Parts: sequence; structure tokens; C-alpha cells
Amino acid sequence: GVSRPRGTGKASAVGSSQRTMSGGNKLKLAMCQILVGADKAANLATARQAIKDAASKGAQLVSLPECFNSPYATDSFPEYAETIPASASELNADEQPSTAMLIDAAKESKVYLIGGSIPEKDGDG
Repeated sequence: GVSRPRGTGKASAVGSSQRTMSGGNKLKLAMCQILVGADKAANLATARQAIKDAASKGAQLVSLPECFNSPYATDSFPEYAETIPASASELNADEQPSTAMLIDAAKESKVYLIGGSIPEKDGDG
């Protein structure tokens, strides 16, 4: 079998690029890569730190990887899955901690954020 590193709790912005847009405006983008493990709260803290680190280096748009809150194993998805609220006003931070972290981290770091992906519960749970 293939062995992959699990949750060291280290975050790193692995790619950063500055682009000139039409009109001469510049946008700095950071692509973050993080190691995740079995501890969802630790994964969210690591992702939050990656966002903060990217913003501190001048990123205006930050992108997280897919499955930033969970191991990438489809049999694990039900354990880590969350419903996605239709709007921020419907957010329940206890039931939707990943979405809550994304909203808080974007506001705190003053960046636009692409939240990667998380396993999502459907309406039936």
C-alpha cells in the first residue's frame, strides 16, 4: 500500500503569484497546501494559519486545497461531512465549523478566499 504523511499541523503557502489585471491593477494570489490528519479541529486550525500566513505575505486571494478539513479517503467523508448553509446568517458554528472558520479567517485576514472543498452532507444527513 501507499503511505502518505498525516497531520503534522504544518501549513505552508506553496505558491504565490502576482498578476497584472486589465487597468493595471495587481492581484497577489496564494495557493496553500497543508497536511491533514484525523483531528478535524487541528485541520481547521492549520488551514486558518495557512490563510493568515499567506495574507501576511501580501496575498489578496487565497486558495485552500481540496479536503482541507479531513483525510482524503472516501470512507472517512461521512465522519467529516457538514451541511453548507445557504447564507452566512444561517450558519451554526457548532454544526458547520469548516464554513465558520472560512468566514472568520477571510474577514480576519481581509482576503478573498477559495475554500477548497470539504465533504458535504446532503439534506438527508
